[in-house]
Amino acid sequence: MSKSKTNIAMVGFKGKFGNQYVLRRDHGNTILASKPEITKKNIAAGQVASRNTFRAATEWAKVILKNPVHLEAFKALTHRGQSPYTLATTNYLRLPWFENIDTSQYSGVFGDKICVTAFDLYKVVRVTVVIKNPGGTVIEKGDCIKDPLGITWDYAAMVANQNVTGSTVTVVVYNLPKHSVGRVVTL
Repeated sequence: MSKSKTNIAMVGFKGKFGNQYVLRRDHGNTILASKPEITKKNIAAGQVASRNTFRAATEWAKVILKNPVHLEAFKALTHRGQSPYTLATTNYLRLPWFENIDTSQYSGVFGDKICVTAFDLYKVVRVTVVIKNPGGTVIEKGDCIKDPLGITWDYAAMVANQNVTGSTVTVVVYNLPKHSVGRVVTL
């Protein structure tokens, strides 16, 4: 593979070069590489699923970046030659994650708090909590409220819980592409 930063003849070019090579741009460099071989024979089911997921990610990135607010936000998050489109595609492919679920302020009393610290490559848009008693019956459920500083998501208990020990708290975090990840904490 050949790379060129200042070759006047190739600056800004990309695409097929003859029937053997392709020119492409990568972080400001023009790269001359062998033409990729694309085959449709004997594609594994996992590979088909992976291609479909990537196709969905690229389509999502195209749509979301048409919104000027999201475009500017993704531009602000990029670094080292990364494009907002690449970052948006990556955001679709990655799940949000938990930093912490703090149940230390929850003792089963009305108004007790459960604090969740969760992150996403771009932003977390929703956090939900479900509290079940030791027998598995749902005591309460609802959405967390983002704290004014934007660091944690807080849930205030609305129902008294007589049997806190052995109860479970299920927290689910959602990102902008509506992907979610959950975690269960046993009290």
